[in-house]
Amino acid sequence: MATPRLFVCVLVAALQVAAPALAQPAPVVRRPVAVVNLDLTGSREVIDLATNISKALDTHAALRPNGMLAQLYQRIEDPDADQLARAQKKQSEALLELANGNFEAAARAAKDGQTELWSVTPTQAVSLYSELAFIRGKALLGDNKPAPAQASFSLCQHLNTNRVIDTAREPPDVVAAFNAAKAAAAPTGRIDVVVGDPEKQLRGTVWIDGSDKGFAPNQYVITAGLHVVWVTDPDRATSGAEVDVTPGRLVTAPVPELSASFSLKLQRTRQQLARAPDDGAKIVAMKRLAEVGSVKDAVVLSLVNGKIFYQAWRSDDADRAPGFSPKHEYGPKDQPVNVLEDLLPPVVEVDPPGVVFPIPIDDTRWYRKPTYWAGIAFGASLVAVGTYFLITSLMPDSVPGPGDIGLSKPEDRISR
Repeated sequence: MATPRLFVCVLVAALQVAAPALAQPAPVVRRPVAVVNLDLTGSREVIDLATNISKALDTHAALRPNGMLAQLYQRIEDPDADQLARAQKKQSEALLELANGNFEAAARAAKDGQTELWSVTPTQAVSLYSELAFIRGKALLGDNKPAPAQASFSLCQHLNTNRVIDTAREPPDVVAAFNAAKAAAAPTGRIDVVVGDPEKQLRGTVWIDGSDKGFAPNQYVITAGLHVVWVTDPDRATSGAEVDVTPGRLVTAPVPELSASFSLKLQRTRQQLARAPDDGAKIVAMKRLAEVGSVKDAVVLSLVNGKIFYQAWRSDDADRAPGFSPKHEYGPKDQPVNVLEDLLPPVVEVDPPGVVFPIPIDDTRWYRKPTYWAGIAFGASLVAVGTYFLITSLMPDSVPGPGDIGLSKPEDRISR
């Protein structure tokens, strides 16, 4: 009877170990939600609402804040603002030097301003670059350098084909040189755009004089003279160079490779999303933001005519249809938690009718679940007991027991 009792004791002990773990309910997994502010004006009202939504996520039963929350809902910083400001400062400096007759200093300041614009988004830089080219041309002409001056005037016109000169305000020699640059014959040459190390053959979108020319590495037929080349790429910082094209020849435009910081990628993508012209472009930009910022589910805030609107973005692995929800206006009676309703898990009705329970989604790793360890402990105890029974059943009957030690004859054992 000792062996069955041992088995029962081991079984009861294993169940006592497993019971608490088996009785624990599965933990509810709170899905991360990002709050994305698309207001380009930097409205304090939108930022405050985003902050309050993040606080609601802190204590929400089914949702939680995304790790990149603050960087997504604070003011959208213009990644080109600093370089544009420095270029504008150089423009003012060049105009002052030009007014004082310091032509060499004016040309140098204008050139420095153009260099600042090499790292600015081409569409944002082209207008100011054109004006700096005009100032530089005037300064070179004043410094008695007519050929470089004409090249600079020509670049000004490449960047802004509608640029006209104010004959009432500009000196006759400047008017004549500007018009001569416009009327000059336009033989062609070629530009070979190379980004960074030629061995790497890095790709990127090429902009020549502010016009999108497709992807690098590539060669482009272009009129002779000065041109500015930019290369943009979502994962790299904008970089550029100025190149002088010789008629009938191939000229290399070496554009440096500049890595983009995480913050730059995030700000760029938020700007792209905020400026999306239609729903298709908006979805593309949102998917890019999801990739850059590790965003799945999100609440997107925007400001239109002084009114705040919100809509949910659900990822492809969400428990509801992926994509954008309808857009809602945030009214005076709304609360921050109301903004999250389109992201809540679906509910299931059970008896009695009207009682609903959220479906918990448990994505806990198996080795962190107590039920698995309880099962392993229970299984190990059964294996131990089974092994004991197997060994004892295979032992031969002739093996003397503890009470038979020292007895050599059957009659001696019987008498004993």
